[in-house]
Amino acid sequence: MNNNPGQTPDIDDFLRGFSEGYQQGFAQGFSQGFSAGFSAEQPRNQAQLPHMPSVPASLPVSSAMGFKGVEATVVSKEVLSPSMVRLRVSAPSLRGTRLAHTDSRIKIVLAPPGAQYTWPFDRSELKRTQPKHLMPVSRTYTVRSLDAETGEMDIDFFIHGTAGVAGPWASNVEPGEKFGFYGPKGKWRPDPYVQRCVFVGDESAAPAIAAGLEALPEKVAATVFLEVERPGHELSLPPNAQVHWVYREDRRPGMALADAAVRYTPSESSCQWFVRGESRMARLLREELLKVRRLDKKQVSCAGYWKSK
Repeated sequence: MNNNPGQTPDIDDFLRGFSEGYQQGFAQGFSQGFSAGFSAEQPRNQAQLPHMPSVPASLPVSSAMGFKGVEATVVSKEVLSPSMVRLRVSAPSLRGTRLAHTDSRIKIVLAPPGAQYTWPFDRSELKRTQPKHLMPVSRTYTVRSLDAETGEMDIDFFIHGTAGVAGPWASNVEPGEKFGFYGPKGKWRPDPYVQRCVFVGDESAAPAIAAGLEALPEKVAATVFLEVERPGHELSLPPNAQVHWVYREDRRPGMALADAAVRYTPSESSCQWFVRGESRMARLLREELLKVRRLDKKQVSCAGYWKSK
């Protein structure tokens, strides 16, 4: 609400405030309703839902310098391959939160190249003093894992040399530095009742693929097609899958991966496909699986994480 009649309301601030208030109210209402629905009088129904996530009473919110989201501190950095870096970060506000989806992701808020400011951001001050191209930007990354007891997360970054914003930041950030993010949230987890799960992706999808493999029951077979730059760039994955490494080399990202995945036909009739990575590759696989093979939409989850030039 604008309490100053001489000041023009900022529509961006209004929409952002409305969204944040709605999300917090929804989270609190859902949590209270969920708890009330599963009271001591209904223990049997509660036991039938072992995979329901814990829902915090309110969304974790930090009001540091005008930022509405979650603040985290970098704990450690690990090089996973020549093109992948893992950051372990501490976000105490997420203690007690368990991920319901294996593709859960966060939006990290960063200062763009050329900006002279650092976290924490005062958005109202930046809007007054910075040109539009120097305003904070957000980049989406999959959460590899979240420890509900400590609030520590592992986030894997695909490094494209010095290009982009988040990759160079992850390469150069040091333990002890703080940053802000929104989330986590997700949409997908493997169906524990299918005979086989097929995972297709590049480095950007590797965290979600690894988390999906860890969530699979032993009775579900798994096949992975994972594209990396070249031999020597392979990544560590859970051992419960048949892994096909696809090397990009000089081809357009995703094309070698699409070729390899199209040639694969599972022997099982009950299968689930999880496809993530370069946008054109995801679109080609979606057309192959839904229009050519005529699989049910419930069997196929395809999404582009990024777009190559």
